[in-house]
Amino acid sequence: MHANTRAATSSNSHTVPAGMSKDDAIRRTSRILRQLYHREQQWFESRTPEQMQLLTQQGQLSLSEQLHYGELAFVLLHLKPCAIIDFAGDRSQLNSYIAAAINPTLRDLNAVGAANAGVSRNCDGATTACYPRSFRLVCAQISGQLASPEVSSWTGAFVVYDEEWRES
Repeated sequence: MHANTRAATSSNSHTVPAGMSKDDAIRRTSRILRQLYHREQQWFESRTPEQMQLLTQQGQLSLSEQLHYGELAFVLLHLKPCAIIDFAGDRSQLNSYIAAAINPTLRDLNAVGAANAGVSRNCDGATTACYPRSFRLVCAQISGQLASPEVSSWTGAFVVYDEEWRES
């Protein structure tokens, strides 16, 4: 994944106390993911009707199919190696979405991940969710050729992955 991506920049200035409890880490993470949901809602509400038509592929997709807060939760729990962020109907709006919703969320989540740096958990081979633990989420734009049976090209889309998890 790393060879075909270009990292998006975001600051990591949000701090969380080191050595937080498991319950506190889960509460903070849940709060940050709720904030992402609200950021996504606000971003979509700021779109023009014409932009919304493009984003929903002329009404073929519901707004809920365009939200990514659940996908990031799956990545955090090591239930998915990455989350692809794409608006196939209009990729020209992706940079604005990443800046408004994803980058602030990754900054906040990475502060929690850094606070768990001392947490010793071996999540390799785990068959259930692995959290809390140390992590560093990265958002990068796909610049190489990457395709799937569902999408002929992911070039220009973004991917979020945990650079500390070797399966990402």
